[in-house]
Amino acid sequence: MVQTRDGTVPLVADRKAVLRTFDMAPPIVARFHLNGREVHVAHVGGIAFDMLADTIAPSATIPASVIKPGLEMAVDWNDGRFPASGRLAVEVVRLPPLKLTLIPLVLKRPDPGRCP
Repeated sequence: MVQTRDGTVPLVADRKAVLRTFDMAPPIVARFHLNGREVHVAHVGGIAFDMLADTIAPSATIPASVIKPGLEMAVDWNDGRFPASGRLAVEVVRLPPLKLTLIPLVLKRPDPGRCP
């Protein structure tokens, strides 16, 4: 899943996420808040290389326990802050359970000497 700067792509609740910070040089600190309370701080220093886009971007893994409805985030680095003030509300959706019934089938091979 790929997020946009304005946060228009929803994240799936209770699934880990990867924060990739384009156009920001480490050290980077990303703070995540739920219901106004800080629940996670990610110190971003690693580099991820995307061979398809030929892009180098610092990244950090965000635990699944942080990705919940009501999530907000702010990212600080040496040259600035995103968003410039306050926190960005991140849309997080809960997917309904997938109810699936599997029925095992046993295929009997027809007798090749017999016509149907």
